[in-house]
Amino acid sequence: MNIVITSILVLVVGIIFGIVITKLLLSKGVDNAKRLLKEELREEYQLELEVKARDIIAKDLEIARMSTQLELVSSSESTRKKTESDRVVLLEENIFLKTKLEESERNASEKLTLLQEARDSMKKDFEVLANRIFEDRSSKFREVNQESLTNLLNPVKIQIEDFRKRIESVYDNENRDRASLKTEILSLQKLNATLNQEAVNLTRALKGDPKKQGNWGEMKLERILEESQLKKGLEYLTQAYYKDEEGKRNYPDVVIKLPESKDIVIDAKMSLVAYERFVSEENPKERENSLKAHILSVRQHVKELAAKRYDTLKGINTISHVLMFIPIESAYLLALEKDNQLFLDAMNKNIMIVGPSTLMYVLRTIKQIWKSEYQTLNVIKIAEEGGKMYDKFVGFVDNMEKIDANITALTKTYNSAMTQLKTGSGNLVKRAHDLRKLGINTKKELTIREEELENS
Repeated sequence: MNIVITSILVLVVGIIFGIVITKLLLSKGVDNAKRLLKEELREEYQLELEVKARDIIAKDLEIARMSTQLELVSSSESTRKKTESDRVVLLEENIFLKTKLEESERNASEKLTLLQEARDSMKKDFEVLANRIFEDRSSKFREVNQESLTNLLNPVKIQIEDFRKRIESVYDNENRDRASLKTEILSLQKLNATLNQEAVNLTRALKGDPKKQGNWGEMKLERILEESQLKKGLEYLTQAYYKDEEGKRNYPDVVIKLPESKDIVIDAKMSLVAYERFVSEENPKERENSLKAHILSVRQHVKELAAKRYDTLKGINTISHVLMFIPIESAYLLALEKDNQLFLDAMNKNIMIVGPSTLMYVLRTIKQIWKSEYQTLNVIKIAEEGGKMYDKFVGFVDNMEKIDANITALTKTYNSAMTQLKTGSGNLVKRAHDLRKLGINTKKELTIREEELENS
């Protein structure tokens, strides 16, 4: 603003100076000088005026710019102050909200603790109440149904006791059988010694007749089978025939049946001619030759049995080995004693050589297998019967629970009906009595106590 005032003063001074000069020129009477001076002054004045005008405009623009900057600075300062004020307010609000949040969390934690304690307390109270209700109901059920349950459960109890006795009997029989097996084996050894001597005497009597020896061997085998207590026709078969792949019939001497449809073939056609000569011969050299012939006869019979291939016959499910029976114990032991490789060679051909004692032991073992099988089947049957009995018992308990529920429902229905009939307000008995009092004709009369009428 000072610059503008100065410019105006300069302009006024210039104008006054021009006026003074002009008056001087007029007073001297120099028209030309006046005119020229006037023009020069006008031009100078015009130029100076233009310069001053431009300066004024420039100054005005600068003043405007500075005013704008000043306003902006003032506005920024105001904004900064407002922002600072807002920040302080927000900070205070943040502190307030944080404090309030902490207080809310603390209150929520306290409420959660109280809620958990209340929940635990209610849970304990509910458990106590549930147990009390269950005990009361169980006690009432026992009191009401004890006699009925006793009468109904007695048959079940008897069946369970019978079931237990049957199981104990099965295992007692098995233990007795095992205990008696040792005694039977000892008696068999004595029996075999007697049979062996009888066989030697009989062999001498047969005098080398293969046919008679074969028949006698089969008879000896049949006697051992009877002593083994196996059941003929069920646990062993004699003279049964089976066809081979070509349709030819084969007649094994004996087929022993095993559990799971397995079979064992026994052959009793071993020739004892050489052994008979060995027993009756007194010459050592001839005895040696007869012994070799006996061993050779045993090996030859092993070879013939292996060639028969009983395992390929139709209708028979034999195990891998065939039992080759030598009916005289001493003949059996002599062959094995003098030819250490004989038994192993026969086993390699799936032939097992047995004497009377060995065969008896095998048959008694098979008998024990059958006993175990029968006991297993009995146990399975007992278990099945026990399962059926248990299912019946479960069904019985379910029915008793249904009966209890039905009795409860029936009692409730009965009480409701009695209320409608004679104990409730406006019951049928009271109304019928009132109708009779009003004069209806009846042939019979209800017997009603006064207290019932008063309660109605």
